[in-house]
Amino acid sequence: PLVHQLKPNNEYVNVDVCFENDQLIIQRNDTSTILFRRPSYCPFTTLHLQNNSSTIPDNPSNSIAVGIVVLFETHDHHILITRRASHMRTFPSCWVCPGGGIEEGET
Repeated sequence: PLVHQLKPNNEYVNVDVCFENDQLIIQRNDTSTILFRRPSYCPFTTLHLQNNSSTIPDNPSNSIAVGIVVLFETHDHHILITRRASHMRTFPSCWVCPGGGIEEGET
């Protein structure tokens, strides 16, 4: 995972982004000009202070399900958000991050 590339002393990592087999692929590429950056308040920056480790161990039996949001900001400070329809049951007319899933065969 990219979080493993963002060691406590790294603020960003260079990545490539592409769409393959109905999946968004984000992978490290040190020669890329695309930066994957974490905010200054990211709790991972202090993880090594909490447990004397600079990595997160891979342990599927000790995992929890989480939801995440990734915002890609352009060099001129634009991000993509969408406005929910007014007839929606939850959060009608609210501005939100795009979300959901990709169905098989969908592009």
